[in-house]
Amino acid sequence: MAVSLCSNFAESNEQDSIPPFIADSLKQAFEDGGTPAVKTRITEIMDSWKNEVINIGVTGNSGVGKSSFINAVLGHSHEDVGAADVDEIETTKKVTAYPHPNNEKLIFWDLPGVGTPNFLQDTYLEKIDVDKFDYFIILSAERFTENDLWLAENMKQKQKRFYFVRSKIDVSIANNKRRCKKHNEIDVMNKIRADCTKNLENVMGSGEQIPLFLVDNYDTNKYDFSLLSRRLIVDAPQMKREALILSFNFLNKSF
Repeated sequence: MAVSLCSNFAESNEQDSIPPFIADSLKQAFEDGGTPAVKTRITEIMDSWKNEVINIGVTGNSGVGKSSFINAVLGHSHEDVGAADVDEIETTKKVTAYPHPNNEKLIFWDLPGVGTPNFLQDTYLEKIDVDKFDYFIILSAERFTENDLWLAENMKQKQKRFYFVRSKIDVSIANNKRRCKKHNEIDVMNKIRADCTKNLENVMGSGEQIPLFLVDNYDTNKYDFSLLSRRLIVDAPQMKREALILSFNFLNKSF
């Protein structure tokens, strides 16, 4: 069984969200000490990730779905204990931490909307303490705005990795279906993706890869939600990558 396990790890790829350094580690453990060594190494991995704090800031305009996005990532409904408040009006008045239920040190931070009265652009980065975050997720909805561009520009200037997430894709598709007799869901998504890409190229440059994902906060099985989860893992430094993998339960199917 241990041989099969190590083989499965060795043959895994990025699409399976199991990186080679874990496969190599388990393979080496098996070669050194057989099945007991593999079990020991797995235990060591499970223990080590618990000490790695990962701070992910979720930002954007007010009302774009930041809180519902965090609930989707954490597997919460808005009525669950520990869920982020969700309402039709802006509910995020302060920087609020939401630890992942599988790992209390993987923390998603619900940040107040940029440009709101208490969080104007001039003082926004200072008020949210921008330097403490490992990543940022910039959420946008409906239209690409000046605040979206400002956030992307400032994250790049500060050399902070960010992912641009266009939320409420389901709403955009439903609106198009009501408006257009010749509705095509793929065409709507391609149009949205092209518009976001065009605007982000002003920041990233036309030759760079654009970290863009289209999501529905209420259905994580659709669109780009799983791609975003895998991208967060792939881009992480090695130790923090282990933490993300185990928190998102991507290893369970291999055990």
